Amino acid sequence: AKPPVRTLAATLTRIGSHAGGAMAGVTYVEEAPTTSYAEPAGFAKGDGLLGFSASYNNLGAEFGRTSIEVDLLTALGEVDYFVLDNVSIGAAFVALLADVDGIGDLTALGIEPHVRYYFNPVGSFTPYLGAHAGIANVDVDFVGDTDIFTYGVHGGALVPMTESAYVDLQLKWTEWDIDEISGLDLDSLQFIAGIKVQF
Repeated sequence: AKPPVRTLAATLTRIGSHAGGAMAGVTYVEEAPTTSYAEPAGFAKGDGLLGFSASYNNLGAEFGRTSIEVDLLTALGEVDYFVLDNVSIGAAFVALLADVDGIGDLTALGIEPHVRYYFNPVGSFTPYLGAHAGIANVDVDFVGDTDIFTYGVHGGALVPMTESAYVDLQLKWTEWDIDEISGLDLDSLQFIAGIKVQF
């Protein structure tokens, strides 16, 4: 916390008409400490987080024996519930659009339940690690529509903006189980940024 700030107030008082002089009196005034932002309350069992995040990444992939590039655009809506002060369970609702080099488009809608461990749940900077697994409906231009499994790990940090709003920065690795269906071997390493609100 900032130390109290002392402001100096000078007052002049005339002492007696016959003295013909002035005397300076000095007064110190204590001001309450102030901060430039609201401190986050931290997390505890029973709290929740609601968030939205997005990413754009250029990835390498394998199609048969050929190395190709994939432009991947992802949007996620997430909800978390703290079952312990430093552990949450939740789910991400994922929408994905990929431009597969020389092949066509891949679109996916899915849900990924996850579990996360928070290393500093009462601090102003909260790193976390997590694991996720889910199912997605994928439409690939050269294959068609099919359901696949996804799984992976992720890590990141929550950085407070206000008492209840956070910037979420995350690095996420996911294996997309579509190689046997389409011949496309895709595992994505994505940098994701978003906003989360505590409730």
